[in-house]
Amino acid sequence: MSQKPPLYQQIEGYIRTQIEEGIYPVGSQIPREFELCEMFDASRMTVNKALVNLVNQGMIYRNAGRGTFVRMRYPESKTRKLFSFTENMSKMGKTVTNKILEYRLIRAEENEEVKEKLGLKDDDFVHKIIRQRFANEELIAVEIMYFSANLVNVIDIKMITNSIHDYIENQLKLPIHHSEVVLKAIMSNEMTDGLFGTKIVEPLLMAMTTSFLQNSTPLEYATVYYLGNHYEYLTANHRSR
Repeated sequence: MSQKPPLYQQIEGYIRTQIEEGIYPVGSQIPREFELCEMFDASRMTVNKALVNLVNQGMIYRNAGRGTFVRMRYPESKTRKLFSFTENMSKMGKTVTNKILEYRLIRAEENEEVKEKLGLKDDDFVHKIIRQRFANEELIAVEIMYFSANLVNVIDIKMITNSIHDYIENQLKLPIHHSEVVLKAIMSNEMTDGLFGTKIVEPLLMAMTTSFLQNSTPLEYATVYYLGNHYEYLTANHRSR
């Protein structure tokens, strides 16, 4: 049985949907904090958390003394898709294979960042998967993924040796609605050297992705490390990644 997302995420999702559907057009004012408190029977702290998140995402902005306004429409700010590793490699005519390094079912309390990103409680469970990704048998990336066990009850390891997202979306019927992605260039460290199985001297491209269902419930948090001189990250205008 799926768990309702925290109230601040419900408020965030409501405002995002209103912007997406044009009910709150660009430049328009959204309901004031006290109005949202009444609508959702929420505290000002909870409403403020939702608004701060939307401000940080660039969807709304605050004007002191006047209120909060829409900065951009949802499709422009939230639907930009990063092509998957498999899609990128396929465009280059390369064959993708994967090697599972680790699969464990862990408690959310073991990783505070993951617990927060997925909106979980200490005793909730999370599927943790680490895998290496190869293109034409050349190691290109290492992926660390966490899926909320409240939503994904069971994971078939044989299935996720191929495309995990095909399995999640097509087999488990949990389509990803949108994703939030942060990209950074980093130098390798002892942990990433261990994942690649060798000393990495060139910069890595690190992609941190949180993926959400239609109702803004977080489904997955993933960090992928790409060899910077072997990989380019392409984008496209689609809703899910």
